[in-house]
Amino acid sequence: MRRAVIFILLCTLILAGCSAPQNNDTQKSAVTEQYVRDAITELINGINEGNVDVVKKYVGASGPVAEKLVAALKDNIQIYNIRDINIQGTTVRATVTLEVVPLKVNKDVSLNFDVTDTLMLNNPLGLLAILVG
Repeated sequence: MRRAVIFILLCTLILAGCSAPQNNDTQKSAVTEQYVRDAITELINGINEGNVDVVKKYVGASGPVAEKLVAALKDNIQIYNIRDINIQGTTVRATVTLEVVPLKVNKDVSLNFDVTDTLMLNNPLGLLAILVG
C-alpha cells in the first residue's frame, strides 16, 4: 500500500512538472500614457517633416494614406496638447489639440489606436479633417 501511494505521488510530480507556470501578461510590454504621448508626437513630427517612413509606422500597410497625410499636412500642423489618454485592452484613445498653421485654427482631434504588436492608428485619414473648418 505504501509503495502504491509513493508511486502515485511520484507520477503526479512527474506529470505535473516542477516549473512554475509562465504568465504571458508580464512578458508583453505594457502600453503607458508616456508611450502614447511619444508615439503621437513622433507621428505629428513625421507628418510635419515630410517623413513618410515614420508615418507608415503608425498607419501600417496603407502607404498611400501615409503619403496623402504628408502631402496635405506637411508643415501645416502643430501639436499643442495630448490629453484624455484612455488605454483599454488593445484599444488606445487620445484627444490631441492641433493647430492648422496657415489658418491659425486650433482643433481637437480624437485619435484611436489598436495595440497588437505596435501602436497603429485606426483612422489615419481622420487627421485630414482638421483642414476642413
